[in-house]
Amino acid sequence: MNRLAGNTWEVLCSVMGETAPHGLLGAGLRLVSAVMLSLAIPGLALASEGAMTRHSPGLLALPMAGAVPPPGNYWSVSALHYAGSTGRSLELPIAGEIRTGLDAELWGLAATGLWVPDIQPSAGATFAVSLTLPFQYMEVTGHVNGFQRTDTGGPLGDIVVAPTWGWTFDDQFVSTALRIYSPTGSYDEDSLANTGLNYWTFAPTVAYTHLDMATGRDLSIVAGLDFNTRNDTTGFRSGVIAHIDALWLRPISPHWAFGGFASLLRQISDDDGPYAESLDGFRGRVWSVGPVVKFTSGAEEQVTATFNWAPEFGVENRLEGDGLYLSVSGRL
Repeated sequence: MNRLAGNTWEVLCSVMGETAPHGLLGAGLRLVSAVMLSLAIPGLALASEGAMTRHSPGLLALPMAGAVPPPGNYWSVSALHYAGSTGRSLELPIAGEIRTGLDAELWGLAATGLWVPDIQPSAGATFAVSLTLPFQYMEVTGHVNGFQRTDTGGPLGDIVVAPTWGWTFDDQFVSTALRIYSPTGSYDEDSLANTGLNYWTFAPTVAYTHLDMATGRDLSIVAGLDFNTRNDTTGFRSGVIAHIDALWLRPISPHWAFGGFASLLRQISDDDGPYAESLDGFRGRVWSVGPVVKFTSGAEEQVTATFNWAPEFGVENRLEGDGLYLSVSGRL
């Protein structure tokens, strides 16, 4: 059997109902929608203008990332914490000047709603759209001309809309999405700490999941490109960011699953604008490898929680630190 599904929910039930390990369908995959919400969760990572990018390594390393849920309405609440720093030798274009010795700490909370209408926009496809409202607080310390300065910023981040299309092939799931970041967040051109970036970002992504029906093991990969418009206030345009997150997860009980992920973020085109040429395009890069834990409740209206720890290494032209991500989601 090698079929393309028009209704993802029917395929998940029919394919997995007999062969899935005990508890996997009832406790884990009945809310496959939970991980689909990760497509809209905004990251706030510290390369590019202000040493900021939309994507954080490990942010999209979530189970069943390639699956689109059945028709219905879904919710997700996600929390993130990031702390990182640079050496005094790294020059960063922030707040219209070159800064060095940057230290930053960020806290974020994002509320997402996902709507999956009972329609088929094309043969075999499932359509969904999500809206994310991010709330963030950050504290950044930097140095310029030998003087130290600390700024704080918040609370509103850049709102995200993400139309998504998905397809199912037996035990394999593929989806594509376009995450659109709007410049709605708090922004002050003279501040070191901005929860809004003051430009649009269009981020197409492709996600793939292979689910082993006999063991419940999940291999999910998400790859994307972030295309940024110019910041009209500063005249700076950040280069294109490529990123990939790969996850492997194994259930050890009807409620718990453990695994790990690997992520790479790399800037593939130069920044353009004030100081960009003097900084040789200021292309950034970072790797991350870390653990993933998933818990699924046993209630009839199940809730899924996923936790990632993302320590960074191999860093160029950005902060180096650790990210913590917690996502809790369910169906309305």
